[in-house]
Amino acid sequence: MIRFDQVSKRYGKQTALNQVSFTLPEGDMAFLTGHSGAGKTSILRLILCQEKANAGQVFLGNRSITHIKKRQVPLLRRQLGFIAQEANLLEDQTVFQNVALPLIIDRWHSNDLSGRTLAALDKVQLRHKANCKPHELSGGEQQRINIARAIVHKPAILLADEPTGNLDPELAKDILALFDELNRCGMTILIASHALDLIATLPHRILTLSHGQLVGDHA
Repeated sequence: MIRFDQVSKRYGKQTALNQVSFTLPEGDMAFLTGHSGAGKTSILRLILCQEKANAGQVFLGNRSITHIKKRQVPLLRRQLGFIAQEANLLEDQTVFQNVALPLIIDRWHSNDLSGRTLAALDKVQLRHKANCKPHELSGGEQQRINIARAIVHKPAILLADEPTGNLDPELAKDILALFDELNRCGMTILIASHALDLIATLPHRILTLSHGQLVGDHA
């Protein structure tokens, strides 16, 4: 569960968020939308503890993370998966190695690591590309590998910032269908996107931001 309670965020004199409140229940999926600079990315950064709110409270589950200590952040992030617009895959590593990276960092045993990595590749239907390098993949395939890397440790919450921004409409539909499948498996998902025409066709909640304020909340 994600909950924002009257959250405000400023960068110098600029207000990024102004008293934003919403709750995303466990197992739900929603989209954040709005113009460029509306505050979508700021919300994701607060959940990831990359920024701290100037006012209000941010909750994950029943725990406020607003004043979380820096040393506690790595453990918290094990609950979270994050997908950026750019896949940012390591070009000198195979697809398998790219997906396994979070597990390597956490020092997983090689047998467990291999099984979990292949399962993540199965989820995005790219197990057959395990030994390829990123430059051998299409843009849509690279984003699927980006998703596999974000879910390989089975996070409770998946966040995405414009994950279809670099893809054509058909590939974008495929990626959003994959998010829908992950949500049906029980993952809580929050996606920032400006592709309103596309997300309006999907049966999920839409939170609309404008100049740092939440101005719309509808299914």
